[in-house]
Amino acid sequence: MYIKCRLTIIFALFLPVILLASTNFSQLPAEGAKPCSFDDLPHPRVLVTEQHLDFLRNDIKTNAVRRAIYEKDIKANADRWVHRDIVIPEQGGWAHFFCGPDGALLELPTDQQFDPNKPSRSPTTGNTYDSPRIKVARRFFEHIWLTFAVRDLALTYAISGDRAYADKAAEILLKYADAYPHFAAETNGFGYTENSLNESVSIIPMAQGYDLIYHSGALSKNQKRHIEQDFFWPEAQRILQAGIKGNWGSWQLSAVGVIGYATGHQRFVDYGINSFKSQITDQLGDDGLWPESIQTYHFYPLDGFLSFAEAANNCGTNLFEWQAKPGKGLEAMFESPLRYMYPTLQLPAINDGWYNAFLPEDQYTVAWWHYHKPEFAWALKRSEEVGHTGVTGDFYDQRYRLFLFGEKLPDFIPAPVFNSTNFPRLGIAILRQGSDTPLDKEMFLTFHYGQFSGHGHFDKMGVTLFANGQPLAPGLGTPAYGSPILKFFEGVTAHNTITVDGENQPRTTNSDLLAFCDNPELKLAAAETQEAPPGTKWIRAVLLADDYAVVWDNLHGDREHSYDWFFHAFGDKLDLSGTTASHPAGTNEFPYPFISRVHAKRLTGASVEADWISDEAGLKVWMMGDTNDLLFTARCPTTDGKSIPMIVLRKKSTDCQFISVLQPWKGKPNETQMTVDNAEPNHLRLIVKQSSRTDVVTFGTSSIQFDFDHNGPGEKLIDMPLNKAP
Repeated sequence: MYIKCRLTIIFALFLPVILLASTNFSQLPAEGAKPCSFDDLPHPRVLVTEQHLDFLRNDIKTNAVRRAIYEKDIKANADRWVHRDIVIPEQGGWAHFFCGPDGALLELPTDQQFDPNKPSRSPTTGNTYDSPRIKVARRFFEHIWLTFAVRDLALTYAISGDRAYADKAAEILLKYADAYPHFAAETNGFGYTENSLNESVSIIPMAQGYDLIYHSGALSKNQKRHIEQDFFWPEAQRILQAGIKGNWGSWQLSAVGVIGYATGHQRFVDYGINSFKSQITDQLGDDGLWPESIQTYHFYPLDGFLSFAEAANNCGTNLFEWQAKPGKGLEAMFESPLRYMYPTLQLPAINDGWYNAFLPEDQYTVAWWHYHKPEFAWALKRSEEVGHTGVTGDFYDQRYRLFLFGEKLPDFIPAPVFNSTNFPRLGIAILRQGSDTPLDKEMFLTFHYGQFSGHGHFDKMGVTLFANGQPLAPGLGTPAYGSPILKFFEGVTAHNTITVDGENQPRTTNSDLLAFCDNPELKLAAAETQEAPPGTKWIRAVLLADDYAVVWDNLHGDREHSYDWFFHAFGDKLDLSGTTASHPAGTNEFPYPFISRVHAKRLTGASVEADWISDEAGLKVWMMGDTNDLLFTARCPTTDGKSIPMIVLRKKSTDCQFISVLQPWKGKPNETQMTVDNAEPNHLRLIVKQSSRTDVVTFGTSSIQFDFDHNGPGEKLIDMPLNKAP
């Protein structure tokens, strides 16, 4: 059996390791512990209450779904550990070093035991790897497995009443309490792992387990005091000193708060509640999104919040309903992702995050339990239908939440209506034709115009495209942060955007949306930057019609530049038309690392077409150009160790414009003709002639005009001014 855990637990990056070994915390934790406002509340009260345990014990007798989760996930993991010798490893390292050169996570043993004499194998290359940093990274996993075992052992005891499970959970806790002074005094980091984030993530299930076995008889009064005063409280005090900035802070405040609830420590509880409210108020976006990333790093801090909020709720403080202001709280953190996920529930891999990431079923189980909003039930139903949840590459799945909070869904669940949405905090616009469009017909574009974020990539103005029921031109995601190939995946060349003079983009600070509209004939977003690079004014507009999309770029430089327009898409092969014969391109001509099989071609006319083909479907991309332009074909890596075709269209000029039309197809490519002319001064006019109608898009310096069904019976003229917000 493969036990999973959300790999994002350890994949935050941009806060420093907090070194506090010189501080003497032994006299601090008891301060503010008593009196405690919830001392009269019985244990358990953190993960679950005794009343709810009674319900679970009875329900699994007749509820086959809940019983299966208990037996196959929780109890199965507890059984793995209940008779195993417990040895606390030395300090664990950074899990991002547990990878091969291509950044793919190495294989984890299914029995959660590493053979110290056997190197670790890569699932992508089949090669084995061993190094000092891989060995240290292994110890991180060993600690995580032990700490999550405490919760599963304790929960199995709470359901079954079998004291052996409580005894084993107590044994692990006591051995950590015995070892903790060694870690605190002799290691170069926080304790049993090297930083405050890892400590926070792993201490929460131990505190939950401690609470569950508190009255089991497995721990004496002195042993409880030892665990609390020599382990939990000094650990909470250390974590507290690390602060509440970013997703690290979310886990850190949650860990301190959970320890407070488990051990009856009022100051730690107060710190957790006040810090939670501060983070939601000051750090969560008004659009309900976490500001570090649209994908993994939204659900990562939410994962920590849920453990703390559940404990608070059990003890009389309802953080699930608390809002900093209307629409800014935990409920909004569940609502907003439904509007940016792809129709298959896959999460666009914008900024740091894994490519195969999906809406996490465990978190939406909690959402449905607390809010009973139809869209949360719909998300759970869709999750069952698509058969994917969470982050591929995880090593521990939080399925215990499905056991604790899973409910039968209504027989009829109305599908929510999702339209195009702009998320201003992150600077990401979502263009979609409407969730009532059949899955295999809907087109869905993301457009990232915002500033560089904490877990950002250099993808200013980057777009992704979902069509034909799958991501066709997606973001490629992120490999392990400790791998050398990370430089490619976070760099500009891994994204569907533009480089200038062969350089990576700077860390932009602007987020200037010029236009956004969502109507039946046209969905549009346009933005401007003068920071990529400084001295160049760049406007990009993205338009979505019924069965095609348009990307327009207008660049004005302070001198001549080489502008490279990058586009990657999935396909078994790439067909081109409108180019000369190719020649291999050297590094002087194409200076971008990690990209292979690069060939250069000249355009033979005023346009070029590229067609990514897989089976009986594909994506055709028409591009405006001229005979002075170079077109490069190449292959770029993906995070699963493979590669996909890509193109780069190069223009050299002080000022230039790119126009491209994206057309997904099935069966055979659409018979569409595209032409561009200069019908008016300082304007470019794109004519898209289809079998059923002709559309005309006019791009100007101050507006974009869309003439739907030009000169036809359904003609509709839409004029979109390009106005920078004050």
